[in-house]
Amino acid sequence: FQAEDGIRDQPRSRGLGDVYKRQMPVITTQPEFNLVIVGGTAHTLKVVATDATGYQWQKNEVAISGATSASYSISSFSQDDEGIYRCIVSSSAGSVKSIYASRYLKLTPGAVTASSENFSGTRNATKWVTQDFIEGGGVLTQEDGKLRYSTTGAGTDNDWAARLWHGQALPYNQDWAVQVDVNVPNTPTLTGDKMLATGLYLHNQDDPSDTAQVSLYRDSSSRKFEAIMDVNDNELAEVTKPATSTRAAVRLRWDEAAQRLYYEYDANLSGSWTLLASKPLNAGSSNWGMKAGSSFVVGLVGESENVVIAKSDQVWLDNFKFGPLPKILSLIHISEPTRPRLISYA
Repeated sequence: FQAEDGIRDQPRSRGLGDVYKRQMPVITTQPEFNLVIVGGTAHTLKVVATDATGYQWQKNEVAISGATSASYSISSFSQDDEGIYRCIVSSSAGSVKSIYASRYLKLTPGAVTASSENFSGTRNATKWVTQDFIEGGGVLTQEDGKLRYSTTGAGTDNDWAARLWHGQALPYNQDWAVQVDVNVPNTPTLTGDKMLATGLYLHNQDDPSDTAQVSLYRDSSSRKFEAIMDVNDNELAEVTKPATSTRAAVRLRWDEAAQRLYYEYDANLSGSWTLLASKPLNAGSSNWGMKAGSSFVVGLVGESENVVIAKSDQVWLDNFKFGPLPKILSLIHISEPTRPRLISYA
């Protein structure tokens, strides 16, 4: 504390008057949550806040140079603009963070043809473009023929990274399946509220707040296959089955006639798939409100909580592939508890 006369005075405690003079900013209007943007169109993210004196927009947890006002405008949205945005709003009393707001490039749906990726060489910018979707310290790195998940800095309670397939959107009106190998080893040690998972991610291109994820998951007390679904960003009850393997494959399969999404796993990479869960996307609590012209976007995901993951820990994804499936009419009306294992597509 420096007195007005230039003579150093003794420090004093702050009273209520100082609290009222130094107000924390309050965000009264958040940026729109998750949006799909048509390529080449202008787009603006914005916040409204009281008692704010500064703004800094971030994309994928990195400050955007020059983006220091209440709004951030993109003149022509492209694949390089995809990612997870938020704004840090500040005053002399401190700062607050807006919600995360994902922005996706609109992809063109089309008839599914078989495609694959083994992650050899460098990142394929045609299939995966240039931007991942990052929250916290999650990182995906293509290296040594794998897509490796790791974290930067200290582990947070929300480390997450996804890489989306941009070859095409998957159509609502055709049967298809998408799968990937996952490796979740027994290291590092997980205690308390620590967790780790890798797998497949899917969202509704009409409303990207509708999402599905199938993963191999590990925490301090269990290892399991996990099926997750969000509808309008509201998470439904997860479905899990115990797992013993550190390496497996997970799959999402769409049956257009039944309008049902199937979560499946191959615990031993034997080519035999076991049903984990299924959800109708046209009715009940899992209704995504899709129609004939709707489509899905698929990607790969890694996530962790409260633990540091190094690339040397060997958490990875590999052998990604998808393709069309013939209709399996004999299975459509069989109840889930007695449903037989499904044969892998070629």
